[in-house]
Amino acid sequence: MTQIIMINADYIKKNLLKLSTIAVFIVIAILISCSSSKKTSKPRSFDSLYDPNYISLFPDLQVYSKNDDSSIVYIQIKQQELLFNQANKENKLQATININYLLYEINDNQQLVDSGYVFLNLEKQPTEYFIFEIPVPAKKEKNYLIELEISDLNRNTSRILFESISRTEKLNQQDFIITSPETNEIFFAPFISANKPFSIKHYNQKFDSLFVSFYRNDFITPLPPNDQRTIVDTLTIPDTTFICYPDSVNYEDFSCEGNYIFNPSKNAESGFLLQNYGSSFPNITSPCQLIEPLVYITDIGNCTNDSTNGRVTKLMVDNFWLSKAKNANRSRELIKVFYSRVMYANHFFTSYKPGWQTDRGMIYIVYGAPDYLYKSAKEERWIYSPSDMGPSIIFNFEKIEHTFTTNHFVLNRTKQKITGWDENVKMWNSGEVYYFQP
Repeated sequence: MTQIIMINADYIKKNLLKLSTIAVFIVIAILISCSSSKKTSKPRSFDSLYDPNYISLFPDLQVYSKNDDSSIVYIQIKQQELLFNQANKENKLQATININYLLYEINDNQQLVDSGYVFLNLEKQPTEYFIFEIPVPAKKEKNYLIELEISDLNRNTSRILFESISRTEKLNQQDFIITSPETNEIFFAPFISANKPFSIKHYNQKFDSLFVSFYRNDFITPLPPNDQRTIVDTLTIPDTTFICYPDSVNYEDFSCEGNYIFNPSKNAESGFLLQNYGSSFPNITSPCQLIEPLVYITDIGNCTNDSTNGRVTKLMVDNFWLSKAKNANRSRELIKVFYSRVMYANHFFTSYKPGWQTDRGMIYIVYGAPDYLYKSAKEERWIYSPSDMGPSIIFNFEKIEHTFTTNHFVLNRTKQKITGWDENVKMWNSGEVYYFQP
């Protein structure tokens, strides 16, 4: 069960008096929206952006076009991640959160075009999630970046998130809303799995049929950062194509793992993407998911020829970690750290391929979260500072415009002076968790 909360200035004005007289679990205390012509293109510091040690809230974000002049930002927060207490006049279990947002138009500069502030009291309910809808003036033919700061005031913690809003394509990924036909709940990620029902709807068009191009997950794993070659994946020749009828989707057509690109015509130059990376994604559960990320630190084979339902692959993975750690306890610690990083890489960095297979995912898995992080709409700069006060290692990631994702960043290898990669990999293979943090 999910509670949906629509945050809308007109809605508040018309219903605030009504809300105060009926039994509801939410009181919206204040909403302030404003516009500005402020420009800011300089990267800003967000050191804990991807560090789970400093994160207590893991909201899901999704953007869908509402019409040609605005989009809706959906925010989903698990109730269990909020702190509820009775320190209020009603003496009820309530969580109190703030949501601040800044909307930037991405052009030659990063221009602030809208902002808002929301204060919410949430009464504890028999529900798993709270979902918030925030309309923003994101117009067609333009690109935007929204920055959200979500704060749990009872716990005195906050989380900053970013989401790109792309409206320049004729048919855009965010122009389609994906929901469950059984519950009408929104998909907060483009992830599907075998026989998982989904519904497809465009904000102002109805399609009787859509062409689907399927690409297996055969993407190229990034090369080490000290290798100057840049790998470019192509989505040109699909493994197979078929027709999908939105009114009667055959879910068995989507049982294979990989990428499914939907388009009204046979070419895949625009449209939207749904991804099947297994029912547990972004978590790591299968033997193949365990062995694949190890390519960054060793070469022990793969699971493609494992005819034992993964038993041989799992044994290879266990033996690898045990041989490096020398004892079972240390092995478990290495496994916990390594695969936690893989899972968070999938959570933070998945684009048109799994997060662990991206440049940011590679660095995150092998080095951990950066000590210092600077971010703008078009780049991220990660800085690792060794505890022995040696030279810092800096990785520069540049955002790549991509038809089917707004979350793809590529390492600028031409700027790479030192990496510490060989030393890092050597430590992992010596049974040591590699940390740069003091």
